Amino acid sequence: MKFDKKHRIQSAASPDSTRYAISEVLFEKDDNGARLVATDGRILAIVPVEDADGDVPGFIERQTLVEATKGRLKSKPDAQLLLPEEGKALFETKAGMVEAKRPDAEHLRFPDYRGVIPDSYPKGMQITLSASKLRDLIDALGVAQDDMDGVTLRFQLDKLGQLDQHAPVRVQPCCASNEAFGVIMPISAE
Repeated sequence: MKFDKKHRIQSAASPDSTRYAISEVLFEKDDNGARLVATDGRILAIVPVEDADGDVPGFIERQTLVEATKGRLKSKPDAQLLLPEEGKALFETKAGMVEAKRPDAEHLRFPDYRGVIPDSYPKGMQITLSASKLRDLIDALGVAQDDMDGVTLRFQLDKLGQLDQHAPVRVQPCCASNEAFGVIMPISAE
């Protein structure tokens, strides 16, 4: 299985090792292709990957993905994991091939993530924001870097009551003690 090193899907998996099924990353394949899937119960990430013949679906430890990505030459944009059998993962580092153990899929059941993916979105309900600028704004507003803090995004409507895709978006911390707020401009509208 090959995947782009820029995708750090393990970041979406639960850091809580007692939540076994979601503290690992799922590798699955079907008629629609192959993908890595991770969730912590609040966010879900799905990354398409290039399937190699013989790769066996199942779980991959977060740390294995970190090591497989870190161990690649900087000049190569992709990382490669070989998943020849259940319970085994192989990846190449500068020092050679490394074998890692895969979690036992028989005792883990990944949540049915397809049920939370919206089938469609209302027309005109899409705004594209710069992720780095949104992170900068969140930092500037003093929002804590943990699960229990967050931000509310407020969008403006046009005269017809539709989402105004060109209007600034108000960003406000959710915590009651923080009255700060900011504004971010969309980078494109579709």
